[in-house]
Amino acid sequence: MRVMGIDPGLNELGYAVVEDEEGVFKVVSLGSIKQLRPGSPLALKLSRLFLKLEELLKSYRPQLLAVEEVFSRPYPSAATKLAQAQAVVHLLAGLYQIEVQSLNPVEVKSFLTGNGKANKKELSKVLYFMIKSGEVKGISEERFSNSHVSDALAISIVCLMKRGFGRCFTQ
Repeated sequence: MRVMGIDPGLNELGYAVVEDEEGVFKVVSLGSIKQLRPGSPLALKLSRLFLKLEELLKSYRPQLLAVEEVFSRPYPSAATKLAQAQAVVHLLAGLYQIEVQSLNPVEVKSFLTGNGKANKKELSKVLYFMIKSGEVKGISEERFSNSHVSDALAISIVCLMKRGFGRCFTQ
């Protein structure tokens, strides 16, 4: 199964295309869609996200989109912006008839680290371990220093694991 994990954002959206290959998570592609000018009008940001994400969907043909749920309690305006980016993802999923699974950030962190309140550094440690142990292949540690990209990778992996793919590992 091929999954595209998405960490939604208006100024930068992280993505990771991952598939199960005989119990190992194979990274097919990962990166981010950045806005050319962060101060651009909302309509331009959304249309750029739509067009770039559509290119990725056509290129990689994921069977499932795993999207981080909007979770920004202390910053309501940030939650609104994330929801707008998330809406673009759902719109494309509908147009291309791709199933969407939403994952809560606490759920992703808890699944990988055992701690739903883990910080980015702790999550990265688990991802590094998975790469070094061979659970994840097709990527070097340096390739996902961007937090949006590493979040998207974690979302992809958790989505696959929840569906019974991959092998169990111990930290």
